[in-house]
Amino acid sequence: MALKLIESPEIEPVTINQAIKHLNEYAPETVETEEPAADPEIPEEPAAEETEPEYGLQEHVTDLIATARETCEEYQNRAYLTQTWELWLDAWPPVIEIPRPPLQSIVSIKWYDRDNAEHTIDAADYFADVNSEPGRVLMNSGMSWPADLRPASGICITFTAGHAEAASVPRRIRQAILLLVAEWHLNREASSLTGKGGAEKLNREIPFGVTRLLDYDRVVPV
Repeated sequence: MALKLIESPEIEPVTINQAIKHLNEYAPETVETEEPAADPEIPEEPAAEETEPEYGLQEHVTDLIATARETCEEYQNRAYLTQTWELWLDAWPPVIEIPRPPLQSIVSIKWYDRDNAEHTIDAADYFADVNSEPGRVLMNSGMSWPADLRPASGICITFTAGHAEAASVPRRIRQAILLLVAEWHLNREASSLTGKGGAEKLNREIPFGVTRLLDYDRVVPV
């Protein structure tokens, strides 16, 4: 089995403003609101004809949000917002479980014969159960999965998963993402020595509070 991300979410569970507000509350002295004064002892270098745009706080936080969301999704084996995946299988199980719940829809089910010719199964021949977690795909009564598959990766199921709106993502997940963003902004190590307002807290693991929030509805593969 192989799982490939085809299209990432267009939005994130938390906004840049929400993340920056959380950073200000978590450790306000670490978020600069003004440009730092230039060092008078260092002469200014002549401006280049073409300069790269400055990597500012908003770009930094945007990257952290996306990385935190991906990390939380990977831990929970879930999809938070609309994204498209491909699931590749070697053989037809009686019931196909679709990973990364919640399942929104099945885009297509394709299979490849021994000559590597591609075939698409008619959507009327199968049923997509989007109410189960994980979602499932079953053949309708009287129908059967095709035979004569190629030896490996003969089945490709393209599906969309995740919530349609950020507000539908559970609050504890959004809080976990904000916690990760704050920790990664402040610390680059596996443990943290900095807490709220700079208070020292020794050997505090970054993911502990996050995993506590995410363990509630984590999908554990069987």
